[in-house]
Amino acid sequence: MRLERALIDLFHEALDAEDVAGPFQRLQLELEKPSGAMYRRSARRILMTRNRLVLLAAALVLIVGVSVLVGTHAYSGLHVGQSAPAGGSGKTALDQLLARPIQFKSIPAGQTCPASGPNTDGLLGGGPVYIGAGLTADTSTNWGHYGSSTLLTPPGMVGPVLLRATDLSTGLPLAQVGPYAAGSVSGNDTVNGAAVQRHGYAVLDTSHPPTTTYDFLNSPYVQWPGEYGWAHTTTGFCVGIQIDGPSFTELIRDQVNPS
Repeated sequence: MRLERALIDLFHEALDAEDVAGPFQRLQLELEKPSGAMYRRSARRILMTRNRLVLLAAALVLIVGVSVLVGTHAYSGLHVGQSAPAGGSGKTALDQLLARPIQFKSIPAGQTCPASGPNTDGLLGGGPVYIGAGLTADTSTNWGHYGSSTLLTPPGMVGPVLLRATDLSTGLPLAQVGPYAAGSVSGNDTVNGAAVQRHGYAVLDTSHPPTTTYDFLNSPYVQWPGEYGWAHTTTGFCVGIQIDGPSFTELIRDQVNPS
């Protein structure tokens, strides 16, 4: 009886600590009934004691299981909350830029650009990013023609910068093959003796910028080398260059000559 009473007391302490109802209420009432077994045969008292102990043990197992389940759920919720990006979008900064649609309208094949530019002090672009001539000579392969450019970002720019160049007649992206080319690989080639892979866009990681700068608009702009290519064309086409950053979208048009 002392062992049973100790277990009952332990069970009541567990009930007081848990928010339980329903199936536990019947057990609690059963345990609190005046025990008439003290005045019955010893065999009947032993049977009742065993029944109570079995019921008590089952309830304790359920309480422990519920506690573990609730604790695990709370820990899981805390872990997910800590790892999710700010805002709860579940997307990285680059994913958010890639989700922005291309804003250019298509034009008929062979038609020149409605308006090239904008241009600023001899460079393509209206800011904050500008495009100038590259340092690598143009070259051709069996697949197409390759050129180079220089991308300029202002000092202190924060966040990734995404560049997508599109043939506005076909809607196909120009291949990016420079050191900042990214995205899925659409093909391989050899350009100026070096093996390259053709990607669909370029990404500038402003948290790890090159050390080379270019004085522009009275500021030391960061200089990023870019290389790109397109399949051979006999008519040329208008290219739309969309540059996206966390706080801006920049649109540039330029005419590509036949190659």
